[in-house]
Parts: sequence; C-alpha cells; structure tokens
Amino acid sequence: MRETGQELPYTDYGPFLRRRYGKSMYRVPVDLGFGCPHRDQTGKGCIYCGDDGSRAMHLRAGMPIREQVEAGVLLARERYGADGLMAYFQAFTSTHAPVERLRALVGEVLSLAPFEVVIVATRPDCLPPETIHYLASLKKTHDVWVELGVQTANNETLKRLHRGHDFACSEKAVRSLAAEGISVAAHVILGLPGETRADFRATATALQQLPLAGIKIHNLHVVRDTVLAEMWKHQEVRVWDEHEYGEALMDFLRRIPAAWPVMRLVSDTPKDHLLAPLWWMDKSQFLEYLAKQMRERGWKQGDLLDDKGSDGAVAPRRARAVAANAIHDQTAIWLPPPKPVTRPGVALPQEVDLIARGLLEAAQFQARMEKGNLVLLDIGFGLGWGALTAVEQVPDKSSNHLRIIGLGTEASVLSEMREQMPDSTRLRGRLMTMLESTREVQGNWGSVKLYWGDPRRTLFRIRGRAQVILFEAHHIDKHVELCSYDFLRRLGMLLTPDGVLVAAAGSTALRNALTRAGFYVGKCDPDLIPGGGTVAAHQESLLRFPLTSREQRILKRSLSAVPYRDPRLIWTRKQILQHREAVVRRLRGRGWQRRIKFWGNAE
Repeated sequence: MRETGQELPYTDYGPFLRRRYGKSMYRVPVDLGFGCPHRDQTGKGCIYCGDDGSRAMHLRAGMPIREQVEAGVLLARERYGADGLMAYFQAFTSTHAPVERLRALVGEVLSLAPFEVVIVATRPDCLPPETIHYLASLKKTHDVWVELGVQTANNETLKRLHRGHDFACSEKAVRSLAAEGISVAAHVILGLPGETRADFRATATALQQLPLAGIKIHNLHVVRDTVLAEMWKHQEVRVWDEHEYGEALMDFLRRIPAAWPVMRLVSDTPKDHLLAPLWWMDKSQFLEYLAKQMRERGWKQGDLLDDKGSDGAVAPRRARAVAANAIHDQTAIWLPPPKPVTRPGVALPQEVDLIARGLLEAAQFQARMEKGNLVLLDIGFGLGWGALTAVEQVPDKSSNHLRIIGLGTEASVLSEMREQMPDSTRLRGRLMTMLESTREVQGNWGSVKLYWGDPRRTLFRIRGRAQVILFEAHHIDKHVELCSYDFLRRLGMLLTPDGVLVAAAGSTALRNALTRAGFYVGKCDPDLIPGGGTVAAHQESLLRFPLTSREQRILKRSLSAVPYRDPRLIWTRKQILQHREAVVRRLRGRGWQRRIKFWGNAE
C-alpha cells in the first residue's frame, strides 16, 4: 500500500491525472490486433518481448473490440470507481496498420464509451507522417498521448535487444509528435543487459533534451519463451532484486524533470509468465519503500537538475559523489551514521574509537589472530569503526590474514566516517579513502570486501562462516531492521561454533532476540562499552561477562525485552515497529510490566 498523508517525492501519475482532468481517470486497455512490424519482418522481435505483447491480463487474443471495451469499462467503474475513461491502445504496436484501418478501429472504440483521453503505445519507427496527422486530428475531441518505446539512449544496447531502430529514430518521433501538439511519454527500461549506471544517466540526460510530457519506467523482467529467457537460463544476463532496482530508479528519477508525471515505476508480469526477478516485496510494498527511501535521504524527482534553459532543455547538475561500482549493491534501508553514546569530557571521535576497541577486546580479536586466519563479518559497516580498527590490530609480519566482509547500507557513509576520524593518515584512514572508489581492498594484512545494500538481502551472498561478527549499530531503535529475531537467527548460521557476535548495543530487546535465536548471551567489559553492550556465542564458556540472574529474569518477563520480528526479512521499519507494539499491548493486558532502567540507561 502506498503511503498516505505525505507528498510523494516524485510526480505520481494518479494525482497528476486528477489535477489535469479534475477527477479520477482510468485506462481501458484495447488490443487492436495489429501485432508488431519488427516481429513480422524478422520472426523474432525484441529479445524480452513475450507472446502477448503487453496485452492486458483480462483480454484474450482475437477478442472483439466491443467486448474489450465493455469488459474494461465495467472493471473501471465497478472495481476502481473511475469517473473518467481513457482509451488505452497498449498491446504490441498500436500504429502498425494503414492509417485508414487505424482510423476505423479507433473510431469504433471511441464510439462505444465516453472516452476523454486517447493513449497510444507504439514504436518510434512506426509513426509515418499520415499516422501522426491522424493522431493530431483526434485532439479536436480528445486529449491525445503517445507512449513511445524508447527503452534506452544507448545504440549498442538497442542492437543487443534486437529493437530494430536507434535512438535517433526515437528523437525524431518525439519531436514530430510534439510539433503536432501531441503529449509524448517515453518508455524506458532500467537494468538492460550490459548497461551500467553511466548508461542510465546518459539516457536520462538524452531524454531531458526532448519535448517529452511524461515517462514510464520499467525494471527488466525475464518472461518465459523469449530470447532473454534463454540468455538468463545460461547465466548470460543478470536481473536486479527490488533493492538494487530501487537504487538505480532513485538515481534516475533525480535526473529527470520534476514536471514529468511518472506513469509507471515497476513492471507487471503475470506470475505464471515471469522467470525473474522473483521479488519478496509486492508492488505496493516496493512503492512504499521507494517513497520512504527518497524522503529519508532528502531526494526528489529532478533535484539533480538546474532550472530549464532555452528551448526547454534541462541541464544536469553535478550529483553527489558516490562510490564507483556501487549500483548493484547499494542501500535498501538507509541508516544514517549514529551519534554514539558520549560521556562527559570525552570527545565524540575518541568515544567511537573506544567502542571499536572495546568490541574487538570482547571478541578476543588479537588472541584469535594469533591462532590463524580470521574472518570478520561486519553488520552495518560504517556505523562504527570496528572493522577498520581491526586491520590496525593485525600483528606486523603476521603469517595469518584477516578477511573482513562488510555489509553496509550506503557508500556515502565512508566519506562521513573519514570526516569524523581525526587520524586519517593512519592505515584505517587510508583504507577508507580507497574503499570510497572500490568495494574490495587487499594488503599484506588481508582483505576487505564491501557489499552495499540492505544487509537482510546481501547477507545471503555470504559463503562460509565467520569467527567474529561485529554488530556496529549502537541504538537498535534506529536500526530495527537489523535487530529482529529473524535476522539474528540467520546471522547465527554464519557464525562458527567457537565464534562470537559482539555489539555496542545493550538493549534488552536485542539480547532477548539473540537468546531466542539460540545464542548464549552476555556482556562486553562495561569499562570499555557504555551500558555493557552485548556478546553472543554458541558456547557459554566464551562469555567473560555473563548476564546476572536478575538480567536474565528481565529478558523473560519485561515488555522492553519483547523482540522485533521480521519473518520474511522484508518488512519496513514501520511494519516492524507496529508488529512489536501490537505484541506489547497484548502482553500488557496479561499483566506484564515495562521496566525502565536495567543497566543504568533508559530503554
């Protein structure tokens, strides 16, 4: 479900229609049965196009036009309560016919219902002058839009897709339609085979220069019985999960004019036709996630553009620097660097440094390094300095190596860490600088490899186990997505039998979740970690500071110890908090009490 009560950070199509027409509008899909000229000529068509050519799910091949219109109008009125109707010619190429035949069929459709808007989906190479003139003539009685299949501005990609046209063809079509007063929306696909962040940005820049009135954005779908499906089966192409697509989409939206309505943000393919990607989020969850991410980062559609110049062209503004190669792994849940717990008279960087060293001491890091090679998994890389501090603690000329795997949320935290860290000339400072431009660094001490994105998803890319897991989040109320019982249980599977998980947070909810996930739970040295932090292990003997009996009782009967849940590891922060609040209310009704202070800190 989309968030309500807040302005969306992009120009949503529904509100745009209500502003433009003064009422709720609904598309009535109609298949004119024209097929595709590209498919007719080659017998193949585009590598991603299925047999139905984007025909609406409730329509069937050969269905009479009257039945299509009646079914669509009934659906619009009864299910969606639409006040206004738009005739939507979407399937295949809706201008692939002699203009007289097009005129006859479109005229028939428009006579069957009180349509106010005509929307025609077509290819840029299927718009001869006579067809454009006919569409322009409809403006006397209807608002006319053309959805143009641009897909990308990269000609090499268009060849790989077997599109049969280049970007110059799209440019010409847009300008010809706009010259006749027809509103044009570009259809683009993000994640096409072989394309990178630079290609998406180049497409956005090229589209800015055209007289467009809207945009429709899809993520790449692999549909059964297509050339792309065979490529996917042979691992020749890769598709994005929802978080990877979300990062590319947000970047793209920031580079297109804010005035353009976004007609679509995610692809719709029937489940029985779709091979990949198989997302955990449904469409409404993804849209809610997208809006939440953009709001929390302070991003909006078009915010990387300067004001319009002459001829309506829009000049791109320099974007904030981000780490190279980060697009496939960037953040899903944006976690700003925390404000670590401070004590009177201690400077903030010194406090963060103390916590980092305290966590490594609790993990018995140096003793473990003396025994052999060590794998350290850092959850929330960038929220603390633990992993990079560990590099400096590897003994000189040691024959043992440290392998750090960092699951971070956004590459920009590196520059923020560097600004906080006073000793940037030291090894960890130099490492930070290198990691801003690459995700993997090696040295005589070992290696660091970073995965940017939602740790709940990037966790599944980890192979093998770690002897030490650093849990960098200091305040779990800010990072509940990483503190659920379900996520911690998964972490336990990645910990060696003699390994430990150490956390700066000492929350009862975190400790209880770890206990329920099968860990023995204790504390770090309270003199090094404010509040005691948390240590969890598969072996009780590894706990140097066990919980007291009183603290253990609190975990069993305190409302503050109710763990967070995220059963499928996809819930938003809001959903996780709402679920926990419901459990707390239920337990309070049974007589449970909320304890306020346990280790000297309010919870």
